Amino acid sequence: MICRLVYSYLMNETSTLEANLFRLLHKWADASSLDLLKTLASGAKNPFVFVFTHRPVEEDHPLQQLLRDLKDCRMHVTDIKVNGLSEDNVRELVSNMLEVKRADLCGALSNYLCRVTNGNPLFVRQQIVSLFDDGLLRFDSSSQWTWDMAEIEKKCKLHGDIVSAITYKMKRLPSILQHILMLCACIGTRVGHDVLNVLVRVGISRDQSYNNQDIEALAKKATSVATQEGLMVQSNDVKGVGFVEFVHDSAHSAAYSLIRPEERASCHLQLGLALLKYLGSKTHLLLVATQLARGYKLIPEEERIAAAKIFLLAGYDFQTATAFLDAHFFYARGISMLRNLDWASNYWLSCDLYMKASEVAIITKAHDDVDKWLDILLLKTTVDDQFTAQCIKIKFLVSIEEMDAAFDLGLKALAGVGVKFPSHILPLHTLAAFAKTRQLMRGKSSAKLLERPVISDKRIGAALRLLDNLATLSLKTKPKMLPLICFRSLQLNLKHGISPYMPNAVAWYGAIHILLGFPLAEACKLGDIALSIQDQLGSAETKTHVIFLCHGAIFSFAKKIADCASHLRNGFVYGLKSGDIPHALMCSYFHGVISFHSGQKLSTLSASLDKYRSVASEFNTVTMLRANQCLQQAVVNLIGRSDISYGEHALLKGDTFDIDDSSKHNAFVTEQMKCTQIMLAYIFGNFALALNVAEDIHNMKRRKWISFYFIEFFRAMASLSMFQSSNNKHHLRISEHCMKMVKKGHKKSPINLSLYVYLLDAEYSVIKKKYKAAEKLYYVAIEQAAIAGVIQIHALACERFGYYHMLHGDGDMALEQLRTASTLYLTWGSKPKHSMLLALIKGQPIDDDAVVKV
Repeated sequence: MICRLVYSYLMNETSTLEANLFRLLHKWADASSLDLLKTLASGAKNPFVFVFTHRPVEEDHPLQQLLRDLKDCRMHVTDIKVNGLSEDNVRELVSNMLEVKRADLCGALSNYLCRVTNGNPLFVRQQIVSLFDDGLLRFDSSSQWTWDMAEIEKKCKLHGDIVSAITYKMKRLPSILQHILMLCACIGTRVGHDVLNVLVRVGISRDQSYNNQDIEALAKKATSVATQEGLMVQSNDVKGVGFVEFVHDSAHSAAYSLIRPEERASCHLQLGLALLKYLGSKTHLLLVATQLARGYKLIPEEERIAAAKIFLLAGYDFQTATAFLDAHFFYARGISMLRNLDWASNYWLSCDLYMKASEVAIITKAHDDVDKWLDILLLKTTVDDQFTAQCIKIKFLVSIEEMDAAFDLGLKALAGVGVKFPSHILPLHTLAAFAKTRQLMRGKSSAKLLERPVISDKRIGAALRLLDNLATLSLKTKPKMLPLICFRSLQLNLKHGISPYMPNAVAWYGAIHILLGFPLAEACKLGDIALSIQDQLGSAETKTHVIFLCHGAIFSFAKKIADCASHLRNGFVYGLKSGDIPHALMCSYFHGVISFHSGQKLSTLSASLDKYRSVASEFNTVTMLRANQCLQQAVVNLIGRSDISYGEHALLKGDTFDIDDSSKHNAFVTEQMKCTQIMLAYIFGNFALALNVAEDIHNMKRRKWISFYFIEFFRAMASLSMFQSSNNKHHLRISEHCMKMVKKGHKKSPINLSLYVYLLDAEYSVIKKKYKAAEKLYYVAIEQAAIAGVIQIHALACERFGYYHMLHGDGDMALEQLRTASTLYLTWGSKPKHSMLLALIKGQPIDDDAVVKV
């Protein structure tokens, strides 16, 4: 699942709109491959051409479902039916194969073959070989091929398809060779020489007189005969290791069909046990595990625990490779091997299987399995391991959006190991915890922290992991708890040693510095320490979390936000690879917001947001899905749709997101929705709507990340514009409050907020009738926005300066600034805004809701 999401994301990122890119997946497609193809084809936003080749299949075949799904996604699917060879083509093919100089001399034979094979060239070849094997096609003394059509029509065995033809041919081979082909088919389409030797040994197991040299000789002979018969080919891989391979999937299907269905499980089990005996599980783990899994119901009691261990190792290998569906399959097979008595005699095996299986099942959304396995864990495990099981259950509750229940369970679990929090959080609690943490961190560099011993106490390690999860969870549930959780996590790390969660704790500590208003330099120093420790420890589990905190919350104040955006995008991709979906989606959300405010072109941002929405939907993370959709709808409106009028562009409503459907929005999404609506309404000139929403969020306790100050800017601009038209003092008070907030943010992040402050000061100077100062400030704002590359603020500054000149009767200057603004909006990607300004320049009427009030 993760691999296909990452690959789909990379396809969108690495391809350009100017170049058509063709990708060929040369593979016999199984269910997983078809699932991958569906994700790639439905997710690609740049020009791609996908070509699927297949034989005729039934309506219930997975490929037919794939094609229907693609059509449902409004993909243009063209069906190209490739017909068989014509009679003339078959006649030419047969004459070449039989070396007949005149094609018409074999006309009757070729017409017969065309009729029975429907022109399938591979089938034609197999039928000719069958005619030879049956003695109906002979090589006479004059070195010419001869045949009797009457005899062929009477005696030839007709086959309905290519598989039955090859099966018929295989049944004529010696029984030992048939058996070896059947065993090869159990392995797959390709078999290494070392595995082939084991298969030969299994094939002749009834006769114990063969030694190793005899086995190898027989394997070579079997391979040679299969190659001569056109059933297999021999080759070497890039490392020079030899293997044999079926010439076509039809040959593989034919060989497998020789095994009676009721005997297949037994055959796979026999192979698995033989491979385990002769080759071992170290070098051929997945091969052994696959064979045992296909015959798992027949595994004897004496092999049960050994099989469970192999399934555990195979599942872990797939989990490490982020192939979570395969990992889930093998873990489930391992659990099926266990009995109740194994909790006493094989406790660690049982505990490990259930723990790992539950974590993977959360990712694969197998909720029934998670419920069942967690219930057993909580019933059977020791006190220490029950705590770990509770952590997994919390993760599960978060995955199904039961945030409050997850948070409460987390606090209960922590209390059970002595980590308690006050029932009512007071400012004094936060200040006392901060002072204690600050004292403990005094003089601590990354080098000194890394010198500390690794925490070996499992309880402390599990508590730190849970605290790490609760910190992110508190952002969406109980933000007052966030500082205390972060301080406690860092205190435990400092008391007991160092753990994989130390970088997260330090990064959270730096982020809290930002929220509490401490100097930015201290926060950035802590961010650098967190990244340094993360690099040294190399923990894949925490890397995405650290990236989200450092580049989304800390460095976005100290560095250009465009630079932070690239790190957040990388954090999203890495989170998908490592399975850290919650923090991958946090990275995606911060990346979307920061990319918007950094001036990224709307078309590029839209493609990224579409991918993020796909991932959030894939993992059913409703909160992040809604938050993403709200920004995506704003981008869609800014880009423009032909089915809505200019006035409707200002309303955050459409196919992707509906602001009126508030029942679907929790507090976090409601906050993001209102902030986005303010920004969208202001850009489209609906100041009344922007101000109404601004009133709604006035009393919201919003987190003062960098995006907070961008929204305060739009609130201030909307309030100033409304004051100009209404002269309402209330609007002026709101604008002054918001300007004060933006200037506080400017002290933290002058590199990102200077241009916003200049534009606000210009607008405020107009209100105060300080026109010379206003003109200078407009020019500075325009210059700063151009240097920073924030194209929409550059356009907005020109637009507002144009209205200023209109107010003062300078038509030429007004038109110059408005034309510049119109061009900039078009470059950004907003056609509706471009059209609105063009209409204003030309003196044409605009929809009432979109009239820009000067």
